[in-house]
Amino acid sequence: MLGRTHMITGVVGWEGLLVQGAASDHPWVGVGAAFFALWGSLGPDMDHIHATWAQSFPGGKRWARFVSKRLGGHRQGTHSLLSIGVAWLMVAIPLGIASLVAAALGEWFDPAYVIIFANAFATGWTAHIVGDMLTVKGCGIFYPYSRKRFRIGNLRVSASNKKLNPGEAALVFASYATGVVLTINLLGGFV
Repeated sequence: MLGRTHMITGVVGWEGLLVQGAASDHPWVGVGAAFFALWGSLGPDMDHIHATWAQSFPGGKRWARFVSKRLGGHRQGTHSLLSIGVAWLMVAIPLGIASLVAAALGEWFDPAYVIIFANAFATGWTAHIVGDMLTVKGCGIFYPYSRKRFRIGNLRVSASNKKLNPGEAALVFASYATGVVLTINLLGGFV
């Protein structure tokens, strides 16, 4: 799938959790968490040299080759159930340390935000994996125990990064529509 499809589904997935009660009293936390979900939704493709993630910073392609080689290739290690827990820790540990430093300096930083941001990142990561499982190629979700790929759908993804194919376009449209409804609901709307 295209990076923009993963970003949309990651943020909408997080927004769905907000509607279910994971929201904070501070609006900036919700916005920050949405950015973490967006960031997490691109993370699993750190093993692919042509992915949005690898193209986003200098040395990204070199890093993608390294990760792909060490974790079984594209859609294996970074697309596994184990990687979701690792993704959560990738955010929780540094933010936890930052919150301890802030507390030591007398600054206020609610430790609950660490959990919210880590959950948002892991939600984006999970949405990416589920999205890739909707495709005919599937994912090696049980890596390193099994390299077999599992899928839950038959979507064929775009061969080019320039346009969406019909199946992926339908997923994007459904995600946008869901996002609009969830946003209206979060704002106290009619849903």
